[in-house]
Amino acid sequence: MERSIGQCIAGAFGGLLMLGIFNTGAFSQGLTPMQKTGVTGSDNKVFNITIMNPYLKEMNYELSAEDRSTGVPQPDVKFTGRRGRLGAKSQKKLLVLMPVKTEKREVRICLRFPDMQESVRPRVCGDFTAIALRGHERQRGLHAPAADGRGG
Repeated sequence: MERSIGQCIAGAFGGLLMLGIFNTGAFSQGLTPMQKTGVTGSDNKVFNITIMNPYLKEMNYELSAEDRSTGVPQPDVKFTGRRGRLGAKSQKKLLVLMPVKTEKREVRICLRFPDMQESVRPRVCGDFTAIALRGHERQRGLHAPAADGRGG
């Protein structure tokens, strides 16, 4: 069965149209990295993040932090800009300061644009893990093998 050039063009156009329908805010606003693990020798870990506004207008944004497994808000996690405005088709680099009081802390960082008028207001989240080195681990350094031969 042969297809005419017109049918091929119509099929391609239909595919692009469907792609445009499904390429909404939920698929295009951005937060990077989406997953990051870092080690710290102190009681805090700092992560660099980049947020992106893919829309054609300047928008307000909000960042939030929640426990990765329970979803409980984490107000002690600090941002260099928890709320602000982000220009059209632009991005902004920010810092996240995560206190680490235990050996390991897992937090989900989420970005949303609260002034969107759609009925569904999408958010995008990334998972961040901080691992704290304590006591003798801190003195050995991050990659030095243990004195008893266990590895580093």
